[in-house]
Amino acid sequence: SEAAAGALFPIFFLAYFTLLNSDLRQTPGKWIVGIRVVSAEGAPLSKKAALKRAAAYILSAIPLGLGFFWALFRKDKRAWHDSLAGSRVIEARPRGTFARIVIAVAALMIIGYNLSGAASYFYQRGLAEAARLSQPR
Repeated sequence: SEAAAGALFPIFFLAYFTLLNSDLRQTPGKWIVGIRVVSAEGAPLSKKAALKRAAAYILSAIPLGLGFFWALFRKDKRAWHDSLAGSRVIEARPRGTFARIVIAVAALMIIGYNLSGAASYFYQRGLAEAARLSQPR
């Protein structure tokens, strides 16, 4: 049911990111772009730190993703969840200029897709609310 899925999602989310980001493993997305998560000192991320990092994603995401974009403005390039968990993201393999451009374009396309989905949702929700309010009582 929808309620069961909603209750299980946080558990699967935390398990996925904890297991795949600890001990020098990578999520499929990190593998594709050639990055991995390590401790601030460069050692493999422990399961405890990976769990803390996964849980802190919510803090990075809540204010319109500001915690993720924060990494763009810091010298050490760490997002809020990295600072809280004592982690950092490193390149797992060297990338050339072309690969960096492809990754940046893909990231912008994904952000645009998500923003258009959110805009569509709120537009449809507004139409439904307007229709509800225009109904005679």
